[in-house]
Amino acid sequence: MSIARILIWISLGLSTCRLSYAQQETKLEEELEPATLTKDLIEPVAVIEETELTISVQKADDELSPVANAKIIVTYADGQEFERQTSQLGVAVLKGLPFGTADIDVIATGLKSGGGTEVLDAPNQSLRYILKFRHTD
Repeated sequence: MSIARILIWISLGLSTCRLSYAQQETKLEEELEPATLTKDLIEPVAVIEETELTISVQKADDELSPVANAKIIVTYADGQEFERQTSQLGVAVLKGLPFGTADIDVIATGLKSGGGTEVLDAPNQSLRYILKFRHTD
């Protein structure tokens, strides 16, 4: 085989390799084109707007003693109402309360009622109420 033929074969082989490489590169670029997102492809993410409210109730005595079995009532403007009683440690936990403004009433035997209007807008909130005895001001 002559040197001229070898050079032609090498030349043809290189151009074939270049063509093949160019074809591969074009195909790769087509495959990597960014996908077009539509509203149908995007799933909505649920936003959780609930709070876990922890309420502690204490007596207005020298030790700030916990008030067991105090009734906690949480009422929203739309009429939703949630109730709990405090534990022996004077604590009540209300889970799954919706965010918003709520009236909170705290009722305990022998003590003046407490509470007020609160804005519930965080995943975990804590409130503390100190109730006075009925016979004192």
